[in-house]
Amino acid sequence: MRQLEVNELSLNVPGRRLFADISFGADAGACVAITRPSGSGKTSLLNCISGITMPDRGSVFVAGTELTRLGQAERSELRLRRIGLVFQFGELLPELNALENVALPLRLTGASRSEAHRRARRWLEHVGLGDQAEARPSVLSGGEVQRVGIARAMAHDPSLVLADEPTGALDEESSIRIADLLVRTVKEQGAAMVMATHDPIVASRADRVLRLHNGTLLVEGGQ
Repeated sequence: MRQLEVNELSLNVPGRRLFADISFGADAGACVAITRPSGSGKTSLLNCISGITMPDRGSVFVAGTELTRLGQAERSELRLRRIGLVFQFGELLPELNALENVALPLRLTGASRSEAHRRARRWLEHVGLGDQAEARPSVLSGGEVQRVGIARAMAHDPSLVLADEPTGALDEESSIRIADLLVRTVKEQGAAMVMATHDPIVASRADRVLRLHNGTLLVEGGQ
């Protein structure tokens, strides 16, 4: 099943074209990496795909729904229910423990506290942090924070995962472990993923590598 379809997406900011006429897609279980140094527009592209930013032109379909035709409230609802987000620095809420952070999107979609915590605990165990459920983000390592972030992104069974430099704050060894965990988890759950990264080792874990160059996407390695 096609979980993501991006058609002729274009976005300009004052005095600059970030990208134009970008088209690509991702089926269930597929991972696409988008590479380019920081400041090239990767984050803005992910924001358009998630509906945080509206493009100047083009369309985005997530699990068959045309996100770019929805109003702001409808885009927020679709993002909450169908998209999982993984950030460079985890972006966990410091006042919540690991279990509560993972359970939060489930609670926001209407799950009871007991059901949300049951599913969150299962996901923490899946990423190897079942014994850290009560830990606050401040006592977790960078790699552990990212694993909690992966659990949070996957807990509500998203159709699409968007990961913005998910290993950018980690050392090389931790980066490889997190990238492998993220790709494996997405494939196991039958979601699709778009991952923006400047790290070629991390990008190599994806099924396809696309390079954002002068506002267009180029396929790397003849994939």
